[in-house]
Amino acid sequence: MSNNLPTVRRVVTQHTLGGISNIQSDSQVVFQPTSLVPGANFAPIWRTLDGLPTGNNNTSDDGAKRQINPQENFGLTPTNGSNAQITGGTGSGAITPNHRTSSLDYNILLAWRTSSCHGRRK
Repeated sequence: MSNNLPTVRRVVTQHTLGGISNIQSDSQVVFQPTSLVPGANFAPIWRTLDGLPTGNNNTSDDGAKRQINPQENFGLTPTNGSNAQITGGTGSGAITPNHRTSSLDYNILLAWRTSSCHGRRK
């Protein structure tokens, strides 16, 4: 992980059977490097794997720990699910090409200067 990345906490709340909200977990997110984008680090926040809309109600499992099949979408996004993650520490000149997936993805960028370069259409 890049030393320039800020510390990020992930707080997950839930409701008791009586309808009272409480904290299920409160922890620091852990960034993991990826070989697909050299220098990039990803930290999962929440994932759903059961399609959209999700049936993600009334479960106590940690959505950030749900495993994405490494054979699908380069292991970055679940097929027909959702993926919320923090992306940080991508080095200068890193290329992340435009792409399409069958999932709903949320990316939060930290410590990354972005620019977009599109070729001219004929």
